[in-house]
Amino acid sequence: MATEIFENGHALVIGVGDDLPVTVNDATAINNVLADPAMSGYDPKNITLLVNEAADRNGILKGFDDLIAKTDEESTVFIFYSGHGGYYKPWDQYYLVPNGFKPDDHESTWLSAQEFQEKLNGLQSKKTILFLDCCHAQGMTKSKRAPVISEEAAEEENDPKTSLEKADELAGKFDDVSGLSYVSSCRSNQKSYILGGDNNSLFTKCLVEVLQGKHKTTFDDPYVRMTEALQYLWREVPKRCKEPQMPTVKIEMDADLILSLAPQTLRKSPTPIKVETDDFLIEMSKEELGQLKELFKTQSDLVNQLRKEKMKFIDGTSIFKTELQILDAQMERQELMKKIKNLMAQVGGG
Repeated sequence: MATEIFENGHALVIGVGDDLPVTVNDATAINNVLADPAMSGYDPKNITLLVNEAADRNGILKGFDDLIAKTDEESTVFIFYSGHGGYYKPWDQYYLVPNGFKPDDHESTWLSAQEFQEKLNGLQSKKTILFLDCCHAQGMTKSKRAPVISEEAAEEENDPKTSLEKADELAGKFDDVSGLSYVSSCRSNQKSYILGGDNNSLFTKCLVEVLQGKHKTTFDDPYVRMTEALQYLWREVPKRCKEPQMPTVKIEMDADLILSLAPQTLRKSPTPIKVETDDFLIEMSKEELGQLKELFKTQSDLVNQLRKEKMKFIDGTSIFKTELQILDAQMERQELMKKIKNLMAQVGGG
């Protein structure tokens, strides 16, 4: 039987390299899991991987142009960037730091946030997701349009060689890009970490785990979806990192966005719920079963309460965060129901 392909999935994966070799590892890891037919199922022809010298200004711009040319409104577009960013104070302008970046040659080696935004706006897709793995990554959402000033005024105010503030801060403003959702590895005042002994940054490592289906407890859905990824990233990144690191998001989607296929083994052979047979379960009394059922009722009440709270909000971010709380509560409720069913099988409770 032919291998299933996520036919309309397209990806642009960027790891700039230079002084950050881990960014190449990150981009390569994402590329490998997307292109693996047994994992995410993207057609390799629909993935552009840019690392090291290929991730210079011209390479990134061409990568976007190729992506624009071969995608349409129905395409799922997965964009991943791992690297530096910067801020140029005289112009109040944020920019990407491609491979081969030179502080005093902005025209041919920088990539401004405005240029990046223009490329994103060129995509017809209404299902575009941008993953940013970089220090101070939330700054990407806070860029301001550069004021019009003369070169002489810029030179007088600040020389480009000395006015690069936070060269590791990726920044831009994409809130008005139609159909775009993004996830950044950390907030604007935080760093994106790599843990000792790992080959990838923590954010990328967790994202790869999501694409590998390691977050799933049931496998009745053949896809990896956006809300699943966010729940996992929000839970695992801060839990594993000793320093403050919390991914941030901006979501624009009418339905739960599909990121990829779920791993093939899960699609073809769904994993059944295992009935636990530990001695402590066998010995549990019907009274304890009743306590478990009471916990389930409490969790159900929490879900209903959160749904009521959600209706009070008009702010999109608050609504989305409440939706994630609801999903977490529902998952906990599902786990309780599994335990109840398992226990009932052991003690014969009704």
